[in-house]
Amino acid sequence: MPRPSLEFFSALDNPCTTQTHYRAWVIWRNPGLRVVDFTRVRDAERVNARELFGESLAAPTDLARQILNSETATGATKVFTTTVGADGPGAAPLQTLSEEDREKLREQLKRATSLDEISRIQRALRGGAAAL
Repeated sequence: MPRPSLEFFSALDNPCTTQTHYRAWVIWRNPGLRVVDFTRVRDAERVNARELFGESLAAPTDLARQILNSETATGATKVFTTTVGADGPGAAPLQTLSEEDREKLREQLKRATSLDEISRIQRALRGGAAAL
């Protein structure tokens, strides 16, 4: 359901964020958003969202209609579905990291520039999944 006054939205570490068009869908459904997942919404993203899903809810594209029909048929919580592994969505199978790989991840962590990148590296270090 659109929230006209919603300006900041984050679903980091939520499996829905791995879905195709996730960010564009959130922007299209909530036109007042200024920040999604700690990243500012750009005008180009708004244009892209309108191209993908239509100018408004009153005139959705086929793709938007398909997703909207999924919402009404299965409930909004099941629009975006994923398979979640032990370490979260899209994680590599668990395996033991060598000390060399762990050191590489630690170095990447020191150079990380976004919260998403830091979160991914920390999960890899904790879970032993190779995310190099």
